[in-house]
This record gives sequence, structure tokens and C-alpha cells, in this order.
Amino acid sequence: ISPDLNGKLIWDKFQWITFAVEAFAIPIFAVQYTQYKIPHAKIVWGIVALLPVAATVLVIAAPWLPIIYPNPKLTQTFIFGELTYDFTWFAYLFAAYGYITTALAFLALAQRIVRPARLYRAQITTIIIGLLIPVFGTALPFFGIQLTLLRDASPFTTAIGNMIVALGLYRYRLFDVKPIARETLFEKTPDLVIILDAQDRIVDMNHAALGEFGLTPEQVIGKPFSSFFFYEWEEFRKPIEGNKEIFIKRNEEYFHFDVRTTLLHDSRGQYQGRIFVARDITPYAVLQWQLKELNEDLERRVQARTEELAEAYDTTLEGWARA
Repeated sequence: ISPDLNGKLIWDKFQWITFAVEAFAIPIFAVQYTQYKIPHAKIVWGIVALLPVAATVLVIAAPWLPIIYPNPKLTQTFIFGELTYDFTWFAYLFAAYGYITTALAFLALAQRIVRPARLYRAQITTIIIGLLIPVFGTALPFFGIQLTLLRDASPFTTAIGNMIVALGLYRYRLFDVKPIARETLFEKTPDLVIILDAQDRIVDMNHAALGEFGLTPEQVIGKPFSSFFFYEWEEFRKPIEGNKEIFIKRNEEYFHFDVRTTLLHDSRGQYQGRIFVARDITPYAVLQWQLKELNEDLERRVQARTEELAEAYDTTLEGWARA
């Protein structure tokens, strides 16, 4: 709604800087979310940041270096004046860069759709759709396609995409649910793995733990830990690191678990949560109980035999004394 050319240019510069931030931030988000390990990460991210930094510098220096705005003009449309300018080689280069990095980020996210639990699939799908809509909106001007009376529809597509991304972030609790290497260790281990945040809410549980307690991810993720395991896990209410053994009663049977608690801290040493790894040692415990019973029975037998021998010895001495 800015009425003059300078006002239009100011807001368009903000939009360019936003695109530069998105082109760099979306790949970082995808890598951190999927826990993908990049070799020589600092060098790679430095190369990825070159074009966004160059775009930001050229936007700021536009009055002296007309590389981005070679021929800006204000065209009167139906209601508002519209800023139009010729796309230079840098605009096409930066657009290609942004679409390539975004496509790679979407590919990394898409690979996670078919693997994690259903809760994560819905979360990732929603986020991808929300990020694709602004990308689609920015591509239209390069092909001369207008969905509205204005050439640049990205403010509208960005607003719609942001609402969808917000749905993915908060509806599916991205900040409470943080996928880790589920396929390699977390889901395949027979041990029960339970992850809590700093507020003792359940962040994640593997299939073994969910099956042990007969629960689903939707029932436990984001819920207080004590609401599900108050009695058996009473001694774990305080975040203390170490090993403890607990008994869980199920179907009139007792199961013996060795629980290892590990506290999690960030780079500044602040407490972030804890991980429980519980191993079912019931067979070993049963063997120990049986061995203990055998030892006790052996001690009783030895004691009884000792008493018999002592009594026989006393009887022999008494017979000798009479003789």
C-alpha cells in the first residue's frame, strides 16, 4: 500500500532479505530435524551461505550497485501501485540456488515420512506442505504467472504457508517431540527407552516400551511421566543419574528391570531432560532367586547334618563313658 516508488523498494528489500534467510535456514532446519550428519559441516555451511550473504549485501547496496533493481518503476494496478523491475542474471541465479537447496531439504524431510511413527509422518508432511506453498508463490513471477492482480503473490502464499507450518509445529508438538535415530538404535533395541524433557514430560518412547505398557505414541507423548508410571517408577521422580532395579507386576507375574538413567545437558550445562534405558533381567533374576533358594536349602541340609553328627558324637562319647 506504499504510494511511492521508494516505499515500495524498501519493502521489497525486506522481502529479498527474507528470501535470503529462508534459503539458508530451511536446509539447516532439515538437517537438524533429520539428524543428518554432514562431513566438514563448517565448510559446507560456509559455501551454502555465500549467495544469501551476497544477496543481502547487494540489496543494501542497491542504490550504488543496480544489480538487483536495474530498472525499477511503479505501475498502477486495480487498487495499489505495483513495483516492477527486470530480473537480472543474479535474480535467476539466486532463485535457482534457493530452489535447489530447498528441494534438497524437502528430499531429506520426505525420506523421514515413511520411516517414523504416524505422529511424525503427519508432522513432517504438514511442515513440507507449509514450506512448499511460499516456494510455489515465489516461482510464479519468473514464469509470468499472476494469481492475483499483483505480479508478486508471495506475501499471500507466505502467509498461508506460515499458518500451515505453525500448525505442523504446534499441533504435532515439534518442540516436545524430537525424532532421533529411531531406525538404527532407538526402535530396534529390545530395551525399553523412555525420554523425558526438563519438565518430566514424555518426549519419546520406543516400540519396546510402548508394547511393554500397552500404549501408543499419541497417548503418552507430551504427557507427564508420573501419570503413567507413578507407582513402579516412584524412585525416579527426581532427576538422578545412575542404575537402579525395579519390579513391575503384570498379569500376576513380577518382571525385573535394570534401569539406567542418563541426564541430558545442553552446551551451557543446563539440564534438558533424561533418558531411561530399562533392560529386562527377569531370567537372570529368576536364576539368582533359584540359586539363592538352593544355597539356603544346602545350608539347611548342612546344618541338619551337622546337628546329626554332633548328636551321634555325643551318643558315642556317652557309650564310651558307660563302658
